[in-house]
Amino acid sequence: MNSSDVDWQGRLDWAAAFLVRNWEAIAASLVAAIIFAVLAWMFRRRPPADPVPSPDPAFAIAPPPPTFTGRKKDMKAIIKALKPGKQVAITAVAGMGGIGKTATARKVAHDLHRQGRFADGGCEVNLRGYDPEGQRMDALEALRVLMPGAQGELAELQAQWRAKTAGKDMLILLDNARNDELIEALTPAQGPTVLVTTRETGFTGAQELAPLTPKEAAALIADLAPRVPKGARAEIATLGFHLPLVIDVIAREVERLSSLPVEEALAPFREISRLGEAQSRERGETIAAIFGHSITALPEADRMDYAALSLFVGGFFEVPVADLWEIESGAARKRLADWAARGLVQPVKDGEDVELGARWRMHDLLVEAGRRYLDAGEAAAIKRQWVKVALKLLTAADARYRDGALPGLTLIDRERATIEAAQSYAVSRWEAERGAGLDDLALAVSYFPNYSIFKVRRTPPDNLRRLDSALTAARARKDRDVEGRVLSNIGLFARLTGEFDKARDALKTSIASMRERNDRLGEALNECSLGILLSAQSQPDLDEAEHAFRRSNRLLKKSLANRLGL
Repeated sequence: MNSSDVDWQGRLDWAAAFLVRNWEAIAASLVAAIIFAVLAWMFRRRPPADPVPSPDPAFAIAPPPPTFTGRKKDMKAIIKALKPGKQVAITAVAGMGGIGKTATARKVAHDLHRQGRFADGGCEVNLRGYDPEGQRMDALEALRVLMPGAQGELAELQAQWRAKTAGKDMLILLDNARNDELIEALTPAQGPTVLVTTRETGFTGAQELAPLTPKEAAALIADLAPRVPKGARAEIATLGFHLPLVIDVIAREVERLSSLPVEEALAPFREISRLGEAQSRERGETIAAIFGHSITALPEADRMDYAALSLFVGGFFEVPVADLWEIESGAARKRLADWAARGLVQPVKDGEDVELGARWRMHDLLVEAGRRYLDAGEAAAIKRQWVKVALKLLTAADARYRDGALPGLTLIDRERATIEAAQSYAVSRWEAERGAGLDDLALAVSYFPNYSIFKVRRTPPDNLRRLDSALTAARARKDRDVEGRVLSNIGLFARLTGEFDKARDALKTSIASMRERNDRLGEALNECSLGILLSAQSQPDLDEAEHAFRRSNRLLKKSLANRLGL
């Protein structure tokens, strides 16, 4: 018999003896736990039920914009590549930002659907491949969006995805993909068709789009700005580099300025073009200047608020936007609708949430323009408010998760990138702001990692890293309640990562803090966690674990008696 056999036999003997000696105490603890669970269930807050989206059989591909025009030759080539009967038909629409890749892919999708294809539905996901580093989707996050509420590691979710899609006549649109590896990781089982959009050249199976032809551009401008005479349409097309998105912004602005002659309305865009040529700017810099003008053309009071929308990653609901701007949701809805008419935001099909309102998005290039505007201005105040909004979104997702896992997971998977971007910003800035007498970011940093939902949506090392930052912030604020909660969670996640000394120190410090504040229930739960830790560590201290369980039991009974008035 080897030493490991002896150790395990010793543990089993100790556990059996402990159960025999303490069966009454253990039973009392279990009864107390059941009573607490029942009371928590009876008195919990129940948010209104949130509709849970399903990936099939609904055809959930957003429609192309109503002004979509041209691209007949490109669409014919894409449709040919998407003929049914292939094992997994994967094709790509490639091209620079703003050239109309997503609109063309959606137009093809809806045309084929009207012809009877994709009877089992369709779904799409924006992989955010051209967002800043750290905000791009990986395969695990994408699969969670494609299968709302799914749980498990990457290999498990890939297996679920293949099982869900096997034999289905459905379309999967992967928007803004950056590399083949991610597409391969998201490949479904035999049956579905996969359509990809990307800015990369030489992408496997890509149909590369060219800028609009003069005829196509003129038709788009006539649709967007009927007052523009035929002679001026060619100039607008040139100023917009024959790119649909850029033409859209210029033409809508010219149409909006109906009190000015077309020549005068075009003057700012001519000047941007002139400067670009005089300074030998890259085309992308001139396009950025056009989008920058679309922000400065807003009323001064609106500019920072519009630019702040770029802080949300992958889109935004109108109620959080109202919170960001500190106005009523109805006023926010009207403002967003006005900006949609100017081509600055877009409504998201089927994106409405019962509590959070309709969903909107900005094109990637307008997001870039918004972030440049924020970087150049005094944006600290609105970024501080954005952090509060992100924390409120996290609170809503956690409440839904505790009330019923699927709605909470669906919301957190949709908003996680925004929440984590806000958290990272708060971590980077809270000490400087606290030095200036502002406490909002320190408060947010100490709260962010303590939500139950992150136990299933972050790895233990990631949780532990964020909790370390939270502990520093809580101690700087001298907030003993939050410090105790953070220490409890550090004890949990340090145990899961095998950092037993760190876990033990955190739990003992938390127990002392809760004893000092007369929080018997919190003390009892941490004593129980300490007992589990001491019995599970590499060198178990079974006697001390038994003492911790006994202390937990006594505290639970006292806490229960106090709550029931006994």
